[in-house]
Amino acid sequence: MVAFLPVLLGVGSYYPTYFTRNARRRVVLTVAAATSASFATLLISPLPFVRDLGLTLSLGVLVSAGLGALLPARLAAAAPPAESILASVPADSVPAGRDPAGVPGSRRRGAVLVAAVAVTVAAAGWVALPSLRLNSDFESLAAGASTLNDARHVESVVGSSGELSVVLRGVDVTSPVAVEWMRATQQRLITDHGDQLRPVVSPPTLLQFLGPDSTSEQIDAALRLLPPYLAGSVIRGDHQVATMVFGVRMDDLDALRALRDDIGRTLIPPPGFQVEITGLSMVAVRGQELLSSERLLGNLLGISAAAAVLAVGLRRRGDALRALAAAALATGAGLFLLWVLGIPLSPITVALGSLTAAVGCEFTVLLSESTRRGGRALHTPVLLAATTSAVGYLVLAASDLAVIRQFGVLLAGAVGLALAAAGVVVAVARPRSSGTRPESGSRPVAHELVGVK
Repeated sequence: MVAFLPVLLGVGSYYPTYFTRNARRRVVLTVAAATSASFATLLISPLPFVRDLGLTLSLGVLVSAGLGALLPARLAAAAPPAESILASVPADSVPAGRDPAGVPGSRRRGAVLVAAVAVTVAAAGWVALPSLRLNSDFESLAAGASTLNDARHVESVVGSSGELSVVLRGVDVTSPVAVEWMRATQQRLITDHGDQLRPVVSPPTLLQFLGPDSTSEQIDAALRLLPPYLAGSVIRGDHQVATMVFGVRMDDLDALRALRDDIGRTLIPPPGFQVEITGLSMVAVRGQELLSSERLLGNLLGISAAAAVLAVGLRRRGDALRALAAAALATGAGLFLLWVLGIPLSPITVALGSLTAAVGCEFTVLLSESTRRGGRALHTPVLLAATTSAVGYLVLAASDLAVIRQFGVLLAGAVGLALAAAGVVVAVARPRSSGTRPESGSRPVAHELVGVK
């Protein structure tokens, strides 16, 4: 998790900036909670390190926002109040040639055109999500790790780097029927998949000195000759579970999945017994299957969680809808770029929606707040937030691990897409001015009627 500290610094360090720029405390704390909720959806990932990432970022954002809220009041007072910038501008004054939101007609038409293009691109990205390839090459994910060469050496010597186990369960796995089934099954698997499987240890291997059609007494006597630790490694003490262990290469999960499916179709246990395929390699295959099957749900859940928190915490539900739209646009555009460039998803970037929504919703709400006030007092903090977040991600590009480098570069780009999407949404669905008056303590603006004594 130390590798992801730059991400936490990039995402969380700008909440104090919002407070010093006199952003409303409720707005900042709400967007922080929404960001935390979006990161927290990573906890549904079947991969432990992705869950750890989600928990670290979710809690880190809350801590950062909490510390920012505790800043001494004098630090916030050092910045000019945002409300005082337009205190003398009537909320209902709309120059000629502008719509009621204060936007020139030509500029608004341009924003609508850009939004139409963005919606088209985002829709294409969401449609392409189920077909995006999920990287299943262990070596490409671990490229740059100092232990990768050691693992390759061990694999070259042993002939395998993982294990696949065929587990037989029944009343007595040492019965002649069960032992003969395991012997025939092992021989068939080696014959059919000898290029992928290497026998390691199994009851037939330990009892190979027995001839065919062995009786129960012969099998029991043979087991008594074996050291308990050796016999116990493949046959449980109650004789109800037996395991045949094979070595496999952990270099391609797609190949392992195909191997599992092929073996599963041919494994027919004897009557009264059950058989299953297990092992560390199969756990990895199952994890990737869950990750791939839940890619759409994971992305939608991250965006929905952030939008739901905003809808509950903000007084203006329109801001939550704008944030939802911006997060969906940014995520779809990011997926579209991955599809066009042929970049596969990694176990981390498969939840691009959660990571993009974490910043996209925040940018949208604060830009809406700034627009509603009628000034640009919060534009600078938002740009600063985008910059610090992108820099935090780009620091990961210096990592030795290829998967971390890809994560950093892709999410730095996602920050840019999130900022652009927020700008498009706010420009099209522009919040109306709130006509905010100066807070107490801000210098009033004197009005003078010309020609009146």
